[in-house]
Amino acid sequence: MTNKKVYDLVKQILETHPATRNSNKLLWWQVMTDLGLADNAVFINDFMAGPDYESVTRARRLIVAYPKYQHLRGNLKVENFRKQKQKSKGTFAFRETVTIIDPLTGVRQVLKGQDET
Repeated sequence: MTNKKVYDLVKQILETHPATRNSNKLLWWQVMTDLGLADNAVFINDFMAGPDYESVTRARRLIVAYPKYQHLRGNLKVENFRKQKQKSKGTFAFRETVTIIDPLTGVRQVLKGQDET
C-alpha cells in the first residue's frame, strides 16, 4: 500500500469490504490494517504513523457524494442516523454516550450525554 492516497485506499476498502460502509471506526481500522499498522492492537507509534481518523472519514464522505459511487453508501438506517447527526453539527460530542474502562481495574463506567436520560 505504498504511495497510495487516503482517498484511493478508502475507496478500495469501501468497494471490497461492505461492512465498512456502515462504520467509520471499522473503516479506519481496515485502513490501518491495510497499511500494516494494526494487527490485534494499535500501538502509539503505529497510531501516529497512520492517517488521521478525520482524513479517512472525510475521504468516505467525498467518495459517496459522487453519484457514480452511491452504491458505496451505508445502509438506509445508517445514512438517516448520519443526517440527524449532521443536523446537530457541533453539539453531538456533548450528547454522545461514552463508556470508559479503567485499565487497571477493568471497571466500566457509562457517561451519558447532556440530552440523554
